[in-house]
Amino acid sequence: MTYRPRPPKLMHAVMLASLLATVAAPASAQSIIDQWSAVPVPPPPKLEKVTIEPKSTALLVMGFVRDSCNQERRPRCVATIPHVKKLLDGARAHGVLVLHSCRRPIHPVITSWRTSRRGQAR
Repeated sequence: MTYRPRPPKLMHAVMLASLLATVAAPASAQSIIDQWSAVPVPPPPKLEKVTIEPKSTALLVMGFVRDSCNQERRPRCVATIPHVKKLLDGARAHGVLVLHSCRRPIHPVITSWRTSRRGQAR
């Protein structure tokens, strides 16, 4: 005869409770996708003028590469390019550190955005 240890009664109770909780879950349980349209959208934030200190401020520009920001895939991204360029030019004119987040190899949408190691536009 083989000896098999029996689980304690508490373990039986936990296993039974887990099983009942799984089986007794309501059949109409919704996923987040089912509830998506019922989530209230918060109001947009109030826009206010701000003053920045160029020595303690950086501008991070992300996602402006041809395979992502193009007329076929993301036309709204392409539409923002002139506005982002204006922002970049203004930031640079005031001495703000400009950082670009991109993967290698870089294929920028606007080649004048590329900078040399000295920070001067090519």
